[in-house]
Amino acid sequence: MKYGRPTKYKDEYCDMLIDHMRQGLSFECFAGVIGVTPECIYNWARENEAFSEAKSRGFVLCQLFWEKIGIAGVTGRIQNFQTGAWIFNMKHRFKWYEASRHLPEGTRNQLQLAYSQPSKKFISPEKKGQKRIRTQKNTNALIAQGHEIIDV
Repeated sequence: MKYGRPTKYKDEYCDMLIDHMRQGLSFECFAGVIGVTPECIYNWARENEAFSEAKSRGFVLCQLFWEKIGIAGVTGRIQNFQTGAWIFNMKHRFKWYEASRHLPEGTRNQLQLAYSQPSKKFISPEKKGQKRIRTQKNTNALIAQGHEIIDV
């Protein structure tokens, strides 16, 4: 026999969570939508396989939402796009990390972040050994052309 308060969990929360996260919203703020605490939904994800699966699917859809915004922003389809704010969001929301400058073949066009000094440089995939100073104005064009962006 189980003791304690009955659960507020409902099967329909799985679809609601996926729809919620598809809009770029976090797993944690879903708790506010349904009127429970974040700890409660974390417990549900541990105890309920369907809800855990919904969380995983929602997370991927959330990341897709934000990556599409990033692509639109760096290719000039969003006016006054704040690249720094977007990068900050991606690093904290999706655990993007500072990548090594020496990447395996096939991963050269990834956006890399390494904050050690404020100057900004880019490395062309064709001229990997040559570094050039970049400006905020041409950052979007460089990314669109497939250059790695490295803050050094």
